[in-house]
Amino acid sequence: MTLSSGSNSPSLMMQRAKQLAERVVTSMRAQGYLNVEYILTERQLKIVASKRDGTPQTAYVTLPNPTIH
Repeated sequence: MTLSSGSNSPSLMMQRAKQLAERVVTSMRAQGYLNVEYILTERQLKIVASKRDGTPQTAYVTLPNPTIH
């Protein structure tokens, strides 16, 4: 797949990151996690979720630094 020079723009990267976050939330809910929430910043995706008998778990994903060519 070839990407154009504008494909790495910060707004496109944030859009892709939001799509990723929504897929992760959907997947975690399907696995039985409750209260799945995410916080998306320009550099990081933070996901907090818990199972019925467990304490909340937190996962962090560092987003790539967009480079414009």
